[in-house]
Amino acid sequence: MTIDLAATASDNQSADAGMMWLSVGSSGAAPDPMKENRADNGLIGVVDDDASVRKSTKLLLESFGFEVAVFDTADAFLASERWSEITCLVADVQMPGMTGLQLQSCLAKDDKNIPIVFITAFEDAASRQQAMSGGAVEFLSKPFTDDRLLRAIGLALQPCRARDEIS
Repeated sequence: MTIDLAATASDNQSADAGMMWLSVGSSGAAPDPMKENRADNGLIGVVDDDASVRKSTKLLLESFGFEVAVFDTADAFLASERWSEITCLVADVQMPGMTGLQLQSCLAKDDKNIPIVFITAFEDAASRQQAMSGGAVEFLSKPFTDDRLLRAIGLALQPCRARDEIS
């Protein structure tokens, strides 16, 4: 089974800058990032304004046994009745309205400690620094592999103490 996820950059940058390819197959299958039953891992939230990214990421994560909820904006995530169930958030950095980094700040101000894995087609050092200093688990630049995303989610789902010991 192969899932190709192509997120097109919204500006005139090269096509490669906006592409993310996730491939799941027998020869390239990602290692299992979790040993326990994924049904016990709660709900993975995906916040991205690109419908193809939301759909493909949801399909990928569900194919590995995760329960997934998708949101097209940060505001939709915050307005959802399910946000309190989210145990890990995969969020795009650049979105219309509230950005992923603004969402991270908003959650921190409200003492909502949800581990966040950021994804972006437009990496810059300042955004990476802000995300990581704000407590992000990972900051993935597109293109990235399914293995990197699954490992980041696996790390995010570990207890905070275990994450600190690994770092």
